[in-house]
Amino acid sequence: NAGRYPLKLVQAGSLPSPWWFRPLEKRGALWAAVDFDGREVQIINTHFGHNLRERLLQAETLLGAGWAAHSSCSPPLVVCGDFNTLPISSVYRRFRKLLKDAQLSIKGRRPMNTYPSRFPVARIDHIFTGAGVEVIDTTVPRNKLTCLASDHLPLIAEIKIR
Repeated sequence: NAGRYPLKLVQAGSLPSPWWFRPLEKRGALWAAVDFDGREVQIINTHFGHNLRERLLQAETLLGAGWAAHSSCSPPLVVCGDFNTLPISSVYRRFRKLLKDAQLSIKGRRPMNTYPSRFPVARIDHIFTGAGVEVIDTTVPRNKLTCLASDHLPLIAEIKIR
């Protein structure tokens, strides 16, 4: 960990699917602790499935005692990734009960869509922040490279740790 902000892997694991559902792709999450000038920040990154019941189960798991509610996962916390869910969904609302949507933290600016990259019409990638995290800015870069790199545009948040 010789970088500007050293990090350590806390946990990597798969996320569940309902017993009756056989997804085409396994889904998972990574939890890293990042040292911001002596202050440890918990960052969880994930990729949820496409089935609604699968996403609900994955949200409950990620927000539960094994991940975000774990005793070692103390604030400040950032949870981000491809949630495959719109802001009107119950999965999104579940995260919003506990965390803030980084894009909604910027007053006077409409949230930006991230999917599909060539003609973004949906906001299914999210950055959620907890206590101790101040969102300074968010961006969704859209150019030839970002459209070529993925079917999702990157969502970037500039944050300040209080």
